[in-house]
Amino acid sequence: EECTVVDNAITCPCAAGYEDDGNGACVEIVAPTSGVIISEVMYDAPNYGDWSEPADEWIELYNGKSSTAELTLWTLTDAQGDTFTIPNATAIDPGEYLILTADVDSFNARWNVGDAQVIAYDGSAMSLGNGGDLLILANDLGVAVDTVGYESRTDDVFGDTAAELEAGPGQTIYRLDPTINTGGREDWSAADYPTPGSAPGTVATDCTNGLRDAGELCDPGVIG
Repeated sequence: EECTVVDNAITCPCAAGYEDDGNGACVEIVAPTSGVIISEVMYDAPNYGDWSEPADEWIELYNGKSSTAELTLWTLTDAQGDTFTIPNATAIDPGEYLILTADVDSFNARWNVGDAQVIAYDGSAMSLGNGGDLLILANDLGVAVDTVGYESRTDDVFGDTAAELEAGPGQTIYRLDPTINTGGREDWSAADYPTPGSAPGTVATDCTNGLRDAGELCDPGVIG
């Protein structure tokens, strides 16, 4: 673009990767960082073996802040209005994960998530819809801090022109980079191999212990 002259003042467009700060200066565009967000969701458990729903569904939260996040009285609500209130004294350290699941014992028997916390959404009727659902994470003041919609509810969050966000049985929807939250559909994708408690990683060489270890994308004992 060319420079323009308005009232004898010359204004030039910012270079790629920069934007006008409103005062005539070009500043570097910085991607919005995340706070506590929904980072990965298994809403459609594998349809083989002894996997079942909702027992094997789970939702991963990530703390992208530089300080510990206190989640006492935070809530997670689905499209049906089923709400889970996170227990008192629950916190996530910076760069760490929290897994919410219907059945902790079943989850721990299938996944090895290292130091990541795993808690059950006891007392809630929450069951994630395979054909579409909403998940709304709200803080202790009831203010929504993150929302994701998938399959038939994708456009409720990301707009009616967004590509449908979907995952097949045994797959998950996940954030491509949990440290960035633009609020857009482009933040999300589907993973063939879930990675609860860790960022998407690379295929491990040891896939024989029957548990999906941190950073491991294969194990015949877990995902076939």
